[in-house]
Amino acid sequence: MCKAFTSSNRVLPPWGDTESKYMIIGQSLCTQCYEGGEPFYGHSGNLLDHVFDLLKIRKSSFLITNVVLHNPPGNRASLPEERLSCSETYGREVFRLQEPRLVISLGRDAYSFISRTTYSVRRCLEPKVWSKSNLADGTSTRRFVWIPEVHPAFYYRSSDERMRRDYVQRLVQKLRLGIRLVKEGRINE
Repeated sequence: MCKAFTSSNRVLPPWGDTESKYMIIGQSLCTQCYEGGEPFYGHSGNLLDHVFDLLKIRKSSFLITNVVLHNPPGNRASLPEERLSCSETYGREVFRLQEPRLVISLGRDAYSFISRTTYSVRRCLEPKVWSKSNLADGTSTRRFVWIPEVHPAFYYRSSDERMRRDYVQRLVQKLRLGIRLVKEGRINE
């Protein structure tokens, strides 16, 4: 059993449209997420809300989840065994049931969940989207558009307003491209 779960004993399940083919995966939950009952609530959520406002899309039209479905003690980063326990037990099942066509991974843990490789900030900062035919462990066999991105908390903590604006604009552009590719059935690009 996951150490973070045994200490918090609170799980926040995936939130949003359970029929959506668009999915956002974050790292682990923070205390603020419990207050709002949804992942990416509060500070990080404000940046994502701005992205959705610019796209004129409801945030609730996506399925939003995390690699770790509970809050590690003291809002600390999740431990490798916690990520493994949650992602293997719950994350893969959510992914299998959802069969997403577009996946946005926000942060190191979510990046590794999708790619099974070392986190690449450089890849997250590129303006392009990626196509994947499966997760590294073969859980998903349907092709999907993957948008790796830096976790919004990094930019929220920054005092540089221009960095925040650039982050929002980059994510808006990537989402527009990803959604267009999915709608046109051009996921292999």
